[in-house]
Amino acid sequence: MKKIANIVRRNPVYAVFFLLLFILMVSFPRYIKEYLHFINWKTIATIAGLMAVTTGIEQSAVLDSFTAKIINRSGSELGLAIRLTALSVIFSAFLTNDVSLFILIPVTLHIQKYIKNDVGKLIIFEAIGVNVGSTLTPIGNPQNIYLFHKMQLSSAKFVVQMLPAFLVLTIVLAVFVIFAFKGKPLLRTEENFENRKKNSLLFAVSVAFIVLYFLFLNSSSAIYVLLALILITYLIISKSVLRHSDWSLLLLFCVMFIDFGVMARIPFIHNLMTSINLNNTKNLFGTSVLLSQIISNVPASIFLSHYSANYRIIAYGVNVGGNGIIISSLANVIALRLSKKNLFLEFHKYSVPFLIITFIITILFI
Repeated sequence: MKKIANIVRRNPVYAVFFLLLFILMVSFPRYIKEYLHFINWKTIATIAGLMAVTTGIEQSAVLDSFTAKIINRSGSELGLAIRLTALSVIFSAFLTNDVSLFILIPVTLHIQKYIKNDVGKLIIFEAIGVNVGSTLTPIGNPQNIYLFHKMQLSSAKFVVQMLPAFLVLTIVLAVFVIFAFKGKPLLRTEENFENRKKNSLLFAVSVAFIVLYFLFLNSSSAIYVLLALILITYLIISKSVLRHSDWSLLLLFCVMFIDFGVMARIPFIHNLMTSINLNNTKNLFGTSVLLSQIISNVPASIFLSHYSANYRIIAYGVNVGGNGIIISSLANVIALRLSKKNLFLEFHKYSVPFLIITFIITILFI
């Protein structure tokens, strides 16, 4: 209990959902016996394995060499922004949006050591980029993992389903990057590049696990076996991976499942949601985007899945809705926390217009 209390104190997002759980426990004690049934354990197991794998990739230090290469090949801020934003899109499709930031933002802050240009805006676009890239694949973000299991599709079919939304978001992001960054040259400092010692075995094993996830993601039994294999492997080759993985996130997701499982049973909320015609795809999409701004996109996807089986439109809404207000995605909160900079106002300067434009375009073709 003491560890949980420390986690809640350090993370305001955790505090909100734990407080909500406490209120629901006191107000609706009859649902307590159903708490374990509200949790989608397949999703939890998938996230647990991915957290360990992506921590393994970060700990391998193989990506550190990108720092020198990115700077040397970027003649301007625009060139650097294109490369880092593209990496954020690509990484998040395979490593999840949250953990991609744990890899990229330290790299970006490391870049600051070698250039005089401020990297704050780059971090903002990395946050937007991981929300965009993670839209495409079933392991791109927690809401996709959850909705993918609900859809019961193959990984390839899920990608095809999400491709239209991904293309809209990517094209708009590219336009934003071009207009946001001028052709200012990079001003180099006198520092020489330093890299950590690489662990190629750890990197290779972690990448192999990512491939296995794509092959067996739709098999419930295989996911649990794969999770066990991952944990045992890291215990043997690198225990530090398990020590540095953010396991508290699993607790947060469990609490989210319980919170919104209970809320979906509350008569007032149930009647309110059913009064909205969620059979209308535009209503469902709009509600998904709006709820993402209010309660964040992962809980929005969990909550709306109790009221509609049109999981593709929910996925469109919560992925488009991941941009906008900072709380709309946990990735946004992580990005600003890791940046160690006061980027709150500047973040919304770009993220809110990005949300408005992508919302309008997406709802037109829905």
